[in-house]
Amino acid sequence: MKTLINLKWLLRYSLLVLLTLTLVSCSEEDPIGTEDPTASKTKSDQATALLETEMFNMINNNYNSLSDLDQINMSAANSLFKEALTLDENNAQAQFGAAFTEFVMVYKDPDFNALIKDMDSSFNQSNSLKKLLSPTLLPGGTAGMQVPINEAGGVVFSIMKLAVKDPPLISRVQQVFRDKLLPRLDYAANLFAKLEANNSFKFVISGKMQGDPEIEAVALYPAEIYVMDAMMHGLKFAVDAFLVYKFDIPNYEQATLLAALNRNSTNFFYLAADGASRATAAKNDLNLMATKLLSGIASLESLSGTKPDAVIKIGNNGIKQNDLDTTKKYLNKFKDALTQDVTLHLKDADSEGNNYDIRINLGNFFSNPVQNPKVSFFPAYTVEPRGTDDIEFRFDAQTYNEFTFPDPTFGGLFPGMTNNTLKRLLYIDEEFAYRLEGHVNFPGGWFQDVQLKITAGNQTYTVDLEPYDIFELLVRDATGTGVEITRYALVISGQEFEQRMVNPNDRFFIQSQEHDWLEIRLPVYPQNLNGFAQGQNTVVLNWDGRPSLPWGDFNIYKKTGSGNFELNSSGYFSNQFQDFNVLPGISYTYRISNRINTEYYGYPALIAMDEVFSNQVTITP
Repeated sequence: MKTLINLKWLLRYSLLVLLTLTLVSCSEEDPIGTEDPTASKTKSDQATALLETEMFNMINNNYNSLSDLDQINMSAANSLFKEALTLDENNAQAQFGAAFTEFVMVYKDPDFNALIKDMDSSFNQSNSLKKLLSPTLLPGGTAGMQVPINEAGGVVFSIMKLAVKDPPLISRVQQVFRDKLLPRLDYAANLFAKLEANNSFKFVISGKMQGDPEIEAVALYPAEIYVMDAMMHGLKFAVDAFLVYKFDIPNYEQATLLAALNRNSTNFFYLAADGASRATAAKNDLNLMATKLLSGIASLESLSGTKPDAVIKIGNNGIKQNDLDTTKKYLNKFKDALTQDVTLHLKDADSEGNNYDIRINLGNFFSNPVQNPKVSFFPAYTVEPRGTDDIEFRFDAQTYNEFTFPDPTFGGLFPGMTNNTLKRLLYIDEEFAYRLEGHVNFPGGWFQDVQLKITAGNQTYTVDLEPYDIFELLVRDATGTGVEITRYALVISGQEFEQRMVNPNDRFFIQSQEHDWLEIRLPVYPQNLNGFAQGQNTVVLNWDGRPSLPWGDFNIYKKTGSGNFELNSSGYFSNQFQDFNVLPGISYTYRISNRINTEYYGYPALIAMDEVFSNQVTITP
């Protein structure tokens, strides 16, 4: 349903507009054996050679999906790196290699790989979760400074969408991520933390590791490790947030989904037993992530930013310093958002193009996760069977005014948010209000200061009209009972001109959730008529249009002496007319009106109620 989609996107946008992702390192300690730095170095060199070969294969092989990554065999390199660490826990080469290979090896885990294979049949290649799981841990250049915010957000807030397909059970996804992915992330993060503190760290990425033995080698320094850690922390955050709520259903059959999506269900989209602690950890992780990235920038500025072999550099061939300064400002603002309100300015943020200043406090959202978001956040809704397989989800509200959020602040995420503002931001009016849409059919040119005004019952509503654009009038106080629109008018520069339907049988009724389409044949009303004789056989007339346009659709009337006006020309497109059918010495009087096009083309169209005449001018050639 459109409303649910809008809600998901607002949550995603609002949470992630300031969001940079993080990870708390709480890994097991590496086993320490007898110290032998020389033997440790030998083993880590051997492991690096194996890693070089596997990375070359990984880059140059054409894998059709993530599930094909089980063909990458990092186990031998991983074992050697870990053995090197037992001989020298401070071997930086082994620390990096063990961390990197530990993460990539998750694709060979039978449970994880089986899950990826099942997901291949349920999601397209652009799915946020699949993007986030792609093994792009090594930064390929300055673009590596970007954190996969959108992908992480897509994972967190696409949960409800999963249930309307036939993917692996959400509970299975949660279990595999919790038991098979998170331990590897924690292990790698612990080693990255050690490398971040080692200012002398340098890991050379040969051309072969980059997929081409002929290209120059580059090097990773602590700044790049911070970036890699950030990317991994982004995945950790997404998984942790995914585990805050439980989704325990045995299948995706219709009856099961109906029970699960029920507002009072305690098994689906309901706070997990450890959900509160995971949410608290996520909050701490976010703060730590911002701190890590700021430290990474500091490392880049002081240690490696000018090194010619660094993957990430500052200057003409890398990141500009002013961009780094902007990033630091962004990160500090984000840290503030975890502990206090931050104001965000939204431009053109509702159906009428209004701007809003809203407050965001990310910390509030994670400090007290609600037990049942279906009740705490969503307006009352109903789920019912549709056919034998599908389900129908609809909100109980029938009108815009009835549609209310139980808590428009969403647990304090949006401090001070009101139902009215939130509904406007989520375009609820486009779904629940009465909507009159249409376009303006006019001769041409640019007009301004024209509004459509309608009257229904005792209420009037107006909407601005613009050339070359669709207009949309939303009546938010519409009820379930239709009220006929009894009067239409165009307001041109403050003056009203009544309009009517070209077919009187076309009648519109203002009613919640109804939609009508209307063509407005914009009349151009003549004014300021003047003229002069051009010789003895020509009269020249000039006039202005209202609204001001270079031409319109006019009727030209003419009479001689005290006679009656007769139609001289109909449907004339110009603001100047030359009458050659005149005789010298005879007085002619002219007036101009708007021509009314009464042709009916089978759809509702609004036309002028009456001809509106200009002033009269009398000219004697």
